[in-house]
Amino acid sequence: MFLVRHFKIFSRCFLPNQCCTPVRKVSTSVHLFKRKDDVYIQRMTERLMKSSCRDCDFPLRMDPKYKVAIVTGGETGIGLAAASDLLANEAQTVVLAGVCEGEAAVKQLNEEHGEGRACFMHMDVNDSRDLEELFYRVNMVFGGIDIVFNNAGILEDHIWEYEVDTNLKSVIRGTLLGLDYMGKNGRGKRKGEGVIINHSDTMALEGLPYAPAYSATKAGIIGATLSFGSKYHYNQSGVRVAGLLSGPTNTDLVQKAGEKQIDPEWGRLLVAYLSEPPPQSPAVVGRAVSYLVKYAPPGSLWTVDRGELSVTKIPKRRVLNTKVTQL
Repeated sequence: MFLVRHFKIFSRCFLPNQCCTPVRKVSTSVHLFKRKDDVYIQRMTERLMKSSCRDCDFPLRMDPKYKVAIVTGGETGIGLAAASDLLANEAQTVVLAGVCEGEAAVKQLNEEHGEGRACFMHMDVNDSRDLEELFYRVNMVFGGIDIVFNNAGILEDHIWEYEVDTNLKSVIRGTLLGLDYMGKNGRGKRKGEGVIINHSDTMALEGLPYAPAYSATKAGIIGATLSFGSKYHYNQSGVRVAGLLSGPTNTDLVQKAGEKQIDPEWGRLLVAYLSEPPPQSPAVVGRAVSYLVKYAPPGSLWTVDRGELSVTKIPKRRVLNTKVTQL
């Protein structure tokens, strides 16, 4: 009886200065379609409730220690929080990339985590040459790439064509470059053990009426992530591709969203939607990124909302379809 199932992973343990291993909780779900057979759901719930911090379904796949990471849109908000948390997990270097001036962000990160741990490269994710140069330079200067967080995005439906380029096309391009530079047979100096995290949004699952273009771009990211994260691509490249859907988060993108929608009324309704309940902290999403780097299987989707991290399961189409008639 479920279209999308969210299995909660973090509750208390997802808070700062707490245990970093997951505590399993009973599944929470979005009830949209009915299924006659709930045995699968019952068994999955029982299995999740029995598992523990020491016996979980997500073994460590990568230790961020000594790793090199690229974070697009890393100058502020979620990108900056993700960079900080990766450095706190002893990543060697995090390269922030974006169109905004990132010197202040780099200074903050280096003061917190050590001089030379973070650097900034000015580039536009919509410019394929800029993005290619980013990967080439990071690979050459730091001896390879291990982690890519495709995070850059805007919530500006009044320029929806540019929004599609920024939110969706750049993620696809960044994923292709990540596979090229980290894959088994790619151009990178480190091959076959990288991870790519693509940043989506819970709006992708809801089809929010007040931001239709934005919702569409984030739904597209889910489709691309499921495709690139499939067994076929993973076996070819050895690179894990996973997706993170974030709920309303207290960032500049959210705070200024009301002014940048197709219709002023849509903007007002969007702000009201994003403000209730109170948005979560970017630091929470940053911790979720580090968790996915460590544990996310290829092709998996995760949701971080209201300070909780969940595995998000989207059933196959045959489960979703209800036959109407034979044509």
